[in-house]
Amino acid sequence: MLATLNDMTTELSEGSPLPSLWHWLYFLSDAPMSTIGPDGHPKRGGFLPPIELPYRMFAGARFIFHSPLLIGKKARCESKILSIDHKEGRNGPLIFVNISHEIFQGGKLCMEEQCDLVYLSA
Repeated sequence: MLATLNDMTTELSEGSPLPSLWHWLYFLSDAPMSTIGPDGHPKRGGFLPPIELPYRMFAGARFIFHSPLLIGKKARCESKILSIDHKEGRNGPLIFVNISHEIFQGGKLCMEEQCDLVYLSA
C-alpha cells in the first residue's frame, strides 16, 4: 500500500498504528472467482440481502476513530445491517442499505464505520 501511495516514510512495524482507512484491506471477503456475480461483487444472499436490482455501488461512509488499530495485533470486525430503504429515482427503483462495522482490538472498540450501498436498475 505504501508503494501504491508513493509513501516510503510511514513506519509500518509491529505495534505501530495502522494508517486511517487501511482497515479496509484487512476485512475484505475472500470470494473465489466462481462466487463473483455479474456486478463484480460476491453473489448476493450471504450477509447482504438478496436484492434483485442488478447494480450495486458504494454510496459513502462515516467513521468514528476511538483509538488506532495496531499492526500485528488481532482485530475483530462486527457487522450488522442497520436499515434497508426503498426509494424511487428518476431512472427507476433504488434500494439503500446502511451497514455498521465495529472494529475491536483487545476487547476495546477502536473504530466505528457506517457505510451506505445503493442498488439500482440502470
